[in-house]
Amino acid sequence: MPNKIKLYGRGEGRHGFEVDPDRVLLNDVTLPWDVGYGHRGVHLWVLGNEYGAMGAVWADSMDGAFDELVDADLAGGILIDEDDADDDTARLGNAGEPADLTNAWAEQVEFKPERDYKLLAAFAEGRGAGYDTLEGVDLSGLFRKNARGKR
Repeated sequence: MPNKIKLYGRGEGRHGFEVDPDRVLLNDVTLPWDVGYGHRGVHLWVLGNEYGAMGAVWADSMDGAFDELVDADLAGGILIDEDDADDDTARLGNAGEPADLTNAWAEQVEFKPERDYKLLAAFAEGRGAGYDTLEGVDLSGLFRKNARGKR
């Protein structure tokens, strides 16, 4: 089983979410030192449901993040059949696919350079190489343990 990427949210609990590298999109990578990053800019979002994280995408809002997740085909856990949809059903993605957001959640990722410098470098490498996800990036440095047994 491949190693998972650990992402930390900005929410009250500041949870750490584990996401498979092939479910971390590089769709609009905007790093903390880039123009456009900040309070109203593009951020990395982790989205999930009651079963855990479905994926992580770059977007300028929570709504945009759900749309990106659906368009990337990573939102199977919240999509419903058109027959089960009604007028109040959320419509996500470019195709307006019906979704049940009852147990869905989204958390904006917070980067701390002292903790996440290897991950930030991986995002920069993936963006520069034109990859779609972190799957193609060499992540061995993220999972190598130091002398104290910590990553």
